[in-house]
Amino acid sequence: MQAVSAGKGLFYRQLEIGIEAAYQLAGQTMACNMMDDSALEGVQAFIEKRPPGWKR
Repeated sequence: MQAVSAGKGLFYRQLEIGIEAAYQLAGQTMACNMMDDSALEGVQAFIEKRPPGWKR
């Protein structure tokens, strides 16, 4: 999944920058991830108390 890949990339990038920059980058990454269809499906499934129907 794209969100997992972005999260892993963020993890390694944030090790090399200061804490303020790391928080800024994390916020941007999370905002972008939430616009992905799979993230929206995961949130909707949680709200509806059902398993997510992710596509591969």
